[in-house]
Amino acid sequence: MAKYASTRDELLDRMVADGWGNRSSGDAEAAGGSVALVTISDAEKAECVDAMSEVLAELGVEMPVGNFIVRSEAGEVTVREYPSEPAATAAYLALAAA
Repeated sequence: MAKYASTRDELLDRMVADGWGNRSSGDAEAAGGSVALVTISDAEKAECVDAMSEVLAELGVEMPVGNFIVRSEAGEVTVREYPSEPAATAAYLALAAA
């Protein structure tokens, strides 16, 4: 079972698992783990809410708007938020190349 710092982090990880990540690289069970980019704009929020409505209800969390990197390794999931999509994309590319 994965460990999360918050229900928001669990939601974002489950979005990645359901194919809602913008980009992803690696394998959560392999050495080095996985990294995923998730960006949710105000314009995309309603679509994401529709797609993840059951998970949102289960977790009791609102759909966040923002730019996130979701890292998963050996059951530990960490999420970092970035101030812009370009900043998150640059961070993702650096992590995916490492």
